[in-house]
Amino acid sequence: MRYFMDEHFLAVLTREIFGNVSDTSKLWFWGLSALSTGVLAWGVARRVRRWRIGKPDTECLSLRAGLINLWQFVLLQRRVRGHGAAGAAHILLFGGFVVLSIGTGLIGVEHGLEKLLGHAPTDPVFHKGLYFAVYEFVMDLAGLALLAGCGFFVYRRWKRPPEVGHEWQDWLVARLAGARPFRGNRGDRIRAGGPANRARANSVAGSFVCGSALCARLRKPRDDTGRRE
Repeated sequence: MRYFMDEHFLAVLTREIFGNVSDTSKLWFWGLSALSTGVLAWGVARRVRRWRIGKPDTECLSLRAGLINLWQFVLLQRRVRGHGAAGAAHILLFGGFVVLSIGTGLIGVEHGLEKLLGHAPTDPVFHKGLYFAVYEFVMDLAGLALLAGCGFFVYRRWKRPPEVGHEWQDWLVARLAGARPFRGNRGDRIRAGGPANRARANSVAGSFVCGSALCARLRKPRDDTGRRE
């Protein structure tokens, strides 16, 4: 514990944004980000058109009532609580996704401030030190929560209970949702494998993936030259 709270350790504790990422991969990243944003806008537009089919509500909802509804029914997921394992899995999936989205937004703010203030990628504005340590731990927990929620619903669809609808889109959504934290933990594993990367000690899930990959590598037999196959 004293090692993790050491001032020198906290001073260098950070992670370069787009570290070990090629320019081609960056182009793919921004292109897919634009595509996913477009799909999101298309989905919202479809939902709005569906809302407009109904009759307008003459009741005026106050700002205070709207914020209370947002807090209780959206953020706290009040409607799904008390529905057993399915309700708990829904809360894990939703909560993990929201926290990871906030984390992605904070990364975007850091990246923008670096460009605006002229900081080098290795000299972050605020994505470092104790803040970074807490950030990594919280993001790891959120990713594991999202994976747990996805895992439950994949298992539920695989069992095919008669009271649950079954569409091919269910598997696609579960695959895309589960890929988000898995890619993040795999990225931590790649970065943790780099030289002198002390941030690996703070990435719980990333360190686990890194260790699992190392164990799998050590289990591979050697060829006649002594190399791993």
